[in-house]
Amino acid sequence: MRPLVLVRFALLLLIGWTASSASLLHAADVALVPQLLLEGNYNSNIFFDDDDDDPQEDYIGTVAPGLQWRRRSEQLLSELFAQVRFV
Repeated sequence: MRPLVLVRFALLLLIGWTASSASLLHAADVALVPQLLLEGNYNSNIFFDDDDDDPQEDYIGTVAPGLQWRRRSEQLLSELFAQVRFV
């Protein structure tokens, strides 16, 4: 399966579980926190080639959107984190 399909499926399961068990657990706090990681690196030898006199150098950028779900009740703390990384 593609990663996006898995993320959608996990979110649907999570929403269904939260909605169905909301009446069973009193005083439960639910939080859905979006996250975004932006990262940049410079590498002077991308291919780790020690034989080359002129190694390939470049900037490498990474974007990683994520979503964290947290549910806290009097007896239980549940957390779920999903992240997709694009380089």
